Parts: sequence; C-alpha cells; structure tokens
Amino acid sequence: MKLVHLMIFLLLTLSSLNCSGGWSVAGWQISPSDSNIEFIEIMDTDSVVHYYYDRLYPTQNWCWLHNQFEDVHRIEN
Repeated sequence: MKLVHLMIFLLLTLSSLNCSGGWSVAGWQISPSDSNIEFIEIMDTDSVVHYYYDRLYPTQNWCWLHNQFEDVHRIEN
C-alpha cells in the first residue's frame, strides 16, 4: 500500500513540475504570454531544419535550433 502511495505522490509531483506545459522551440520555453513570438522554420537543401526569429536578414541570422549565426540565401528555381 505504501508503494502505491509513493507512486501516486511521485506521479503528481513530476507532472506538476512542468510549468511550460511541455512546449519549447529550440530551447525557448513557450507560455501563453509568449503568443506573439514567431519563428521562421526553414528546411535546408540537405533536409536540416533551422529556426529563425521574427524575420530573415541579408546578413547572418541566428539559428535558435543550432545556437549559431548562419547565412541564408534564397535559391530561385
């Protein structure tokens, strides 16, 4: 019986520790007050996904997924 109580206690404790509801983008914890944050998701030519914040610049852009500056160039078909 004590084991059941311990397991219920651990389950309730661990489920209440997640204050962000489980949502994160590239390490940023998302909460309802952050609803105005927009990330631009780009898939590279070799299928690598990148996340950029707000907009893309003609210079280097910070990739939030890889934590580094990256050059982004548009390829015309």
